[in-house]
Amino acid sequence: MKDNTLTQQQSMEVIREMIQRSKQKFSQYAGSFLVWGWAINVAAAITYVHIIQEWTFNLYFVWIAAIGIPSIWSIYMGYQKGKESTQHAKSPLDSYMLAVWGGSAGVFNILMLVGVVNGWIIMYPLLIAVFGWGVLITGALIKFRPLIFGGISNFFIAGIAVFVATEAILLILIAALTCSYLIPGYMLKYSDK
Repeated sequence: MKDNTLTQQQSMEVIREMIQRSKQKFSQYAGSFLVWGWAINVAAAITYVHIIQEWTFNLYFVWIAAIGIPSIWSIYMGYQKGKESTQHAKSPLDSYMLAVWGGSAGVFNILMLVGVVNGWIIMYPLLIAVFGWGVLITGALIKFRPLIFGGISNFFIAGIAVFVATEAILLILIAALTCSYLIPGYMLKYSDK
């Protein structure tokens, strides 16, 4: 009769593999933070320069690209993830992430409509807070402190943004996304190396 028990060394190897897969799985979220962070930061920078230099081109297409490109990328990545999940069991973490970011997208879209009707300056602090909320929850779920601190920093930055009623609010948006998306995103990307 064959003995199916693992030796101590084999058990340790299984544990090491599981930890490595877990780290790689968490680092997969880095791409989303980096794509969204860079896209919105570039659009905010172009908008800021547009206002300061009094350029006349329409910013509509800049923001459509800034939201559209990461949205298409996110949909594609979700599709890829869905194909993988048919081969493997879907984890509770995947369900939580979908709920957090799906809910954030819903709030974001409502805030965009309010911004169109009531003006953008008043919306930036709320948008920064929504970005921070999603990052904070994600950081807590995957137990990655830089994301947690990045999310918390957005709440402080949103509080400051409440008192800014000029185009400088775009610079505050850039600072918020750098603190909550880009810096933690790069740290997460290289966390498994």
